[in-house]
Amino acid sequence: MRKSIFFGEICRMGRAASGEFDEIFAALHRLGIEGFQFSDREIAQAGDERLLYAMQRQGMDADVIHTVVPLLSADDGIFRAAAHSAKDTLALLRRFSCKRLMVVALPVSDVAGEVDRPRAMRRMIEGLSEIAHEANGQGIDVYIENFSKALLPYTSVSDIEQILDALPTVKYTFDVGNFICVGEDPFAAYARLRDHVSLLHLKNFSHTEKGNGILCADGRYVEGLPFDQGQFDMPRFLRTCTTDGGRILPVIEHNGRVTFEDIKRSAALVDQLLS
Repeated sequence: MRKSIFFGEICRMGRAASGEFDEIFAALHRLGIEGFQFSDREIAQAGDERLLYAMQRQGMDADVIHTVVPLLSADDGIFRAAAHSAKDTLALLRRFSCKRLMVVALPVSDVAGEVDRPRAMRRMIEGLSEIAHEANGQGIDVYIENFSKALLPYTSVSDIEQILDALPTVKYTFDVGNFICVGEDPFAAYARLRDHVSLLHLKNFSHTEKGNGILCADGRYVEGLPFDQGQFDMPRFLRTCTTDGGRILPVIEHNGRVTFEDIKRSAALVDQLLS
């Protein structure tokens, strides 16, 4: 089945900085990885022309491009500029023939505590609706994702359901690791949200020393590992997703410093259990 990978994985391997795109793209393509998830900033830093030509030489695509904009802000000027910036990103998607725009509404510091959550959610929904309206008119789908509490105040399954109910034209990315970080059971979360899922961010974690990884809601830290390692039962989860494989794009993500062999092992597990 088709699978994608975060371009950031290559950045952490040091390949993006040196510009060795042809070699690493060819190696990824041999693993059956056919596309990337980029951030708009990564494209700007690496150079859109260089990326486009390197992908074209290997027959690879930009499957997802994400942008980070402050849609939670109570300041109307900041909010309007954020929505405008996200819509400007659509030109980049057209250039890359990409049909998926992920909008990440950061930072959580724009939300003044629990009492401000309803206001910020309404604001975010307003912005996403406006962005989706313009994107859909260009044949592009807008996606949201569940994040950790350190990044967004809306982390529970109920939060996601409320947002999606208000945004019928917006699609959803299920992130396994982010549910782990907020203390939600990924299996139970997937059972409730599976009908909404169109993208799947796959990662596996192990607990690590403070400061060496991602901070979780329980105060512990985790780091990313190949999918056949770590404390999450990735094989069981992938088997759970098997019947949805035809409509969901899996995206490989480790959230840690990885080697090509790590990516190879993770890609092999996805092939084995999702194909």
